[in-house]
Amino acid sequence: MAIDRPVALATRNLSKRFDRPAVDDLDLTIYGGEFYCLLGPNGAGKTTTLRMVAGLLKPDAGSIAIDGIDALSHPVEAKQITAWLSDEPMIYDKLTPYEYLEFVAGLWRIEPSVAEARARDLIAWLGLGGQAHDRCEGFSKGTRQQVALAGALVRRRRGGDEQDALESELVARLGGDGEMRDVRRVEAPAQDPQARLRAGHGASPSPARRPTART
Repeated sequence: MAIDRPVALATRNLSKRFDRPAVDDLDLTIYGGEFYCLLGPNGAGKTTTLRMVAGLLKPDAGSIAIDGIDALSHPVEAKQITAWLSDEPMIYDKLTPYEYLEFVAGLWRIEPSVAEARARDLIAWLGLGGQAHDRCEGFSKGTRQQVALAGALVRRRRGGDEQDALESELVARLGGDGEMRDVRRVEAPAQDPQARLRAGHGASPSPARRPTART
């Protein structure tokens, strides 16, 4: 059955080897608005795949296209429409969530009035209203990850340009009931055109290759 949506991410024959194959001939297609999860234990190639897609690690072979942009030939253009979230949230401890989102929006040259509205919406969406004006240094890891997620999404243009989000281990590390709430929050704006790819722990020990199931 054909999917009537643009392709947000496509990898073909993507491979990376260290002392053994980490990613082996990976063909992956993710469409706009789709939520896709790579599952596997440590060493299965999940984070390696995300790092290659994000332009942080050069593959040994294969191709990567993000919204039709060849990410290997045009890395800057691809990174401009891609947000990366690592398993260790990279935020500034001395800033509040509002200040951090305003800072990130400034890096993307978003107008202050627009940045303020987006920050307000994201903080409400992620349930951070009660901590919006507290410094991040006292937050739990789960809350810091939520702030980092907001930072990755702050440049999203509603009804305009698309943005793809790559999230490494975010859900798996929140744990328990918080994990399920975060999945629902990420899936909630399903009408928007962004695609999301994330990694989490599962049962398969083999290197990432040619997935066929969607989450």
